Amino acid sequence: MVAARQSLAPVLTKISHASGTLDDVTVVLLDLDGTLADSYPGIRGGLLHAIDAVGEPHPPEDFLATIVGPPMEHTLGRLGISGKRLDAAMAAYYQYQNAQGFEDARPYAGVEKLLERWRAAGYRLATATSKSENGAMTVLRKFGWVDLFEFIGTAHNDHKHPRRGKVPVLKHVFKNMNLDPAGEPIIMVGDRHYDFEGARTMGIPSVAVTWGYGQPQEWEDATWTAHNPAELGRIIDDAAQRSN
Repeated sequence: MVAARQSLAPVLTKISHASGTLDDVTVVLLDLDGTLADSYPGIRGGLLHAIDAVGEPHPPEDFLATIVGPPMEHTLGRLGISGKRLDAAMAAYYQYQNAQGFEDARPYAGVEKLLERWRAAGYRLATATSKSENGAMTVLRKFGWVDLFEFIGTAHNDHKHPRRGKVPVLKHVFKNMNLDPAGEPIIMVGDRHYDFEGARTMGIPSVAVTWGYGQPQEWEDATWTAHNPAELGRIIDDAAQRSN
């Protein structure tokens, strides 16, 4: 392996067109939490607030270390929270996130320059995150990154909606961007096994970034591994050149 409550309908169509209209321009799909942004403090705080709301004890730290990646309802389900208690916990989670949790996210060093370089080079950029629409847009607006992406692919705000989890989000992105893995180079960049398994399901390669929340055994599921943004940039550039 080689060592990446307002309506949101307008932003979920197409934000803008990437620079250039090359026939085989590389499409880079990016996870958000753990790939572009360090958002663990807000997610951890929101989960603990949700657990408190339904009277459950706090899980150990080794459990908390695994919470970034899957939809929050899946994590709460692992704690035995279901039914109306799950609805109450999710309401408390989003109450916390909307009040402060989403704002706690910080961009990883070097990522913004990489996104800007890709954009200038004509790559088509999109997010493919299991974060909610409101959460992803709050973070991207805070960073000033919305216009860097052609499409903002996210999970639905409603935890009961079918567009929750990596594969449904990827299908949503593919549909809205008219992507065909047989006809154009598409690469998924993420930090957890959900990203790499989702990419495999969609028939595209993936890059594991090691600065997020994944463990080394998870990176083995990716096509390539990047240890810093500069290395991620080289991997994407090399893949783009091979496809042309």
